[in-house]
Amino acid sequence: MRSDLQPVGLGARAAVALVLLAVVANAGFLHAAWSHFDHWGIWDWDFYAALMEAGRRSVVDFGQLPLWNPWVAGGQTLVGHPITAVFAPGFLPILAFGTVAGLKVGLLLYLLIAQVGTFLLARRIGLAVLPAMFAALVFSWGGAFAQHLAHGHLNWIAHAWIPFVLVALHASVDGIRVASLGAGGLFLAFSWLDGGPYQYVMVPSFVGLYALLLSLQSGTFRPMIALPIMGAFGAAAAAIELLPVAEMVFAHPRKTEADINFYDAPFRPSALTILHQAFLSRAQAHDPTAHMPFVINSGAYVGILPLAFAVLGVSIQPQKMWPLATLFVLLVLVCLGDAAPLDLWTLVHRLPGFDSMVVPTRMLILPLLCLAVLAGMGLHAVAEHPRIRLWATWASAGAIGIVALDLLLVNGPVWRGVSAVPPIEVKPRAD
Repeated sequence: MRSDLQPVGLGARAAVALVLLAVVANAGFLHAAWSHFDHWGIWDWDFYAALMEAGRRSVVDFGQLPLWNPWVAGGQTLVGHPITAVFAPGFLPILAFGTVAGLKVGLLLYLLIAQVGTFLLARRIGLAVLPAMFAALVFSWGGAFAQHLAHGHLNWIAHAWIPFVLVALHASVDGIRVASLGAGGLFLAFSWLDGGPYQYVMVPSFVGLYALLLSLQSGTFRPMIALPIMGAFGAAAAAIELLPVAEMVFAHPRKTEADINFYDAPFRPSALTILHQAFLSRAQAHDPTAHMPFVINSGAYVGILPLAFAVLGVSIQPQKMWPLATLFVLLVLVCLGDAAPLDLWTLVHRLPGFDSMVVPTRMLILPLLCLAVLAGMGLHAVAEHPRIRLWATWASAGAIGIVALDLLLVNGPVWRGVSAVPPIEVKPRAD
């Protein structure tokens, strides 16, 4: 008799029910961000919101394409600004609801996008429905999204599109098809349009490494063939932003020192300190007494249970999961900076694009995606064990509920920073 956890296809009603469940759960997870809907966030929120407001006013008040920002430094490019995202999908809620409200609505939408993409990726790899939901939960509610988005690194929403790109790479193993390549290219374009300098470099590097490992695993070079085609599609679709940004960056490059590891933290953290803060420390919410740049950039809390399931997933399904496991280890070594036993960060920092980056732990969201799918595989393998197969649905649902509650308690309060700053009273200008 087939278990309820067998990876069968979802019907339309079940898919709609899962999406509605995710929307309700995300609303609860974001309750601190929505507590004062007209308030904006701390740290970089004002800077990012000001750029998006300039784009919104260009469209709504003046009926113009958001190409120029006349309100900063006597006027400067808007579409060519590396941080702005005025031609991205994330700009649509801003046009619909206003800048601050639109950014907050976007938080929910992009958590949902990350969940759908991770769910589809896990299903493509062979996970059953509940373990795929578990993977989606760990990636989206893991601390990396909460830390960066709550403190104004709004470009980090771009990572929500990465699982869709990986799904397209998996589809290429079965054959090179224009539809899947075009979809993968479009999702790459979305990641660049919604992203910024870090995403311009991190996303193609991550996807390229995954394509290489997937080719080695599958015994076919189709993913490596598909990758440049998808990249060309994506670059063409995102050219309206990529080209002016490239012109500005090449004219005014920003080189950084490789030693800029942890934002001038008043200590040199060890590898164990970083890993503990990243995945296990429950001290993730904003604490004025702590050195918050270290917490923000190193926060990707998931807790002990997903880590244990990830180890099980690799142990039980090594042939299927070694690409993600390998990528996880390599990325964690880079994120550890010079505290790693093997300092890959110094080597990576010499590469074009990476030489303008600081704080290697900002890349923790990428190994978090690997960890999430590995954890899903661990839950899948445990639930399929003959001794508990009859109780598989209840056991899997229980694991999801326990981890969801833990992530809500630890990472949920991080969102308080999104509603910490009341609006400034602005008097109308005289005619």
